[in-house]
Amino acid sequence: MKTYDQLRSRLTHKQVHVLEKIVLGPGEGQLIDLDQLLASINYETTKGSMHFTLRGLLRRGMIVKAEPEIRRGRRRVVFAPTMRGVNRIRDDSSGGAVIMDGFGEETVSRED
Repeated sequence: MKTYDQLRSRLTHKQVHVLEKIVLGPGEGQLIDLDQLLASINYETTKGSMHFTLRGLLRRGMIVKAEPEIRRGRRRVVFAPTMRGVNRIRDDSSGGAVIMDGFGEETVSRED
């Protein structure tokens, strides 16, 4: 029988796809915003639907909202993977080792 945590961490194939895009980011060490995420996925969806997917990933501790950034002339919320999210994509069960530079929990909140 599966434990509560195992059931809770089960992701849909779309959540895994979105998590992969967030982990990879738009470039080396960069965080991704909603519009970049929508442009990078390989299926048609709405912003509302993507918000639902992101809320599920947030609730499961796979991603966090980072400090908003000014991008393309507007203030945008950007998303960062947590170590749990990175480990889920990388199939690494080390449970906390830094896998990617720039994505440690201490770098999520940035000052202007």
